[in-house]
Amino acid sequence: MMIKEQYKTQEEKQALISEYEIKGYRVTEEHLHLDGKFLIFGGKTDYHKLNEKTGKWDFDLDNYVENVVRVERNKRLRETDYLMLSDTFELLTGSEQIVLINYRKTLRDLPENLIDENTAMGLVWPSFEKK
Repeated sequence: MMIKEQYKTQEEKQALISEYEIKGYRVTEEHLHLDGKFLIFGGKTDYHKLNEKTGKWDFDLDNYVENVVRVERNKRLRETDYLMLSDTFELLTGSEQIVLINYRKTLRDLPENLIDENTAMGLVWPSFEKK
C-alpha cells in the first residue's frame, strides 16, 4: 500500500507525518521517502508483520483492533457512560436518547465490523454531541 500526499512547506510535511502517526503508521526513514513535492509513505506500520512464507508485510488486524480501536472505543464509551445513568438519561429528549443508544451500539459493534486493513485504516469514528 502506497499513499501519496502533497505538501509545500516543512510545517505541512510535519502535519502529514503527525496525521499518519495518529492513524497508527510508524513513520521512519525506512519507509518515508521524498519524491519531489510528494511524501510517500510505505505500508509498514507497527501493525504489520512479515509473512515468512510470502516475504510480504501482512496487516495484523487483531493487534490493531486490540491496541488502537478498542482503546479509543472504550474511551468514547466512558465519555458517555454518565448519560446512561437513569437520572441523567431521563433529562435527554426522546430523540437524544435514541441517538445516544445508537451511538453507543455503533461503538460497541466497531471491532467486529473491521474486516481488513482498508476498513481498519479508513475507519471514520461516529460522533455524539449532547445539545
